[in-house]
Amino acid sequence: ATHQEELKKKTSALSETRQQLEKAEQERGTLQASLDKLSQEGQKQQAELDKKKAQEEKEALTKEMATVKEALSKASKALKESHTQLETEKKSSKATLEEK
Repeated sequence: ATHQEELKKKTSALSETRQQLEKAEQERGTLQASLDKLSQEGQKQQAELDKKKAQEEKEALTKEMATVKEALSKASKALKESHTQLETEKKSSKATLEEK
């Protein structure tokens, strides 16, 4: 009878262990699904960050280009004025020479 009881105890313990194992396996599956979801969310956030950073860099470059264009425009205007002044002085000198 004691051998029978011992066998029953072991069978019961084995059954309980199997149930715990199945439960642990289910929990592992749930945790894995959560991990996958978090990983996807992380990738999504990283992509949004990259997009935002690219947009900020684009805006900074656009601003910089506008500044360079403005400086170029001013330099071009100054060059034209210099050229006009030079032409005027040239004509003035020519007229002065012709008078002599």
